[in-house]
Amino acid sequence: MDQSTATPTLAHLNAPDCPLAIIGLGYVGLPLEVEFGKHRPVVGSIRRELPEIIRTDPDFLRYILDLTRREYAGRAATEDRFYELLAELRRDREESARKWDAHQAEQREEFKRVHEEIMAQAQRHDRSIGALGSAIGE
Repeated sequence: MDQSTATPTLAHLNAPDCPLAIIGLGYVGLPLEVEFGKHRPVVGSIRRELPEIIRTDPDFLRYILDLTRREYAGRAATEDRFYELLAELRRDREESARKWDAHQAEQREEFKRVHEEIMAQAQRHDRSIGALGSAIGE
């Protein structure tokens, strides 16, 4: 089987002679390379080498592009979703602002009502004290 053009099957990937490529040999990639290297061939590649591999191996480039297209949305779909999310956030913000304004208006009305009630009670209280004072003062 020509590994550069054939689509790998699950059985092929599980074969002990199937090489494993690890991109990036940092704190995750290096231990992976060491452990998997005990059981199968491992090709470790650091990020600086990847652009050269892509430029020189058209089959690898095609494979990466096909894999990316299958697994991830294209730019247009991503941009559409991004703008949909922005519009949704804008609508949510406007709705929240309307609700806040309505709540504030209700609170102002409630405050006004309570204030008027307190002032009415204060006036009644002042009249009864005034009547009491005039009765005592006589």
